Amino acid sequence: MQNPVLTIDGLTPAMLHVDSLQYHDTGRIEQALCGYFRKEALQKYNIKKITYKVKCHNTNPRQANGYDCGIFMLYFMSQQGNRTYQR
Repeated sequence: MQNPVLTIDGLTPAMLHVDSLQYHDTGRIEQALCGYFRKEALQKYNIKKITYKVKCHNTNPRQANGYDCGIFMLYFMSQQGNRTYQR
């Protein structure tokens, strides 16, 4: 039986990293988040293994400053919606 904490309707959880500056190290972000989620799953639910997908997107257009990232994130997600990330 699949654990309902880790799957919803048979879908694999995914992390989405959106980088409109092309500045961040996706590998380090993935490592930090996955480490946190693994620890939470083990401590709270005694789950020893988590399966997940990591998706990285460098957005177009790119922002030219360090303070518009929220606007770029909202624009990107409004264009993509859930259609890309459901499976």
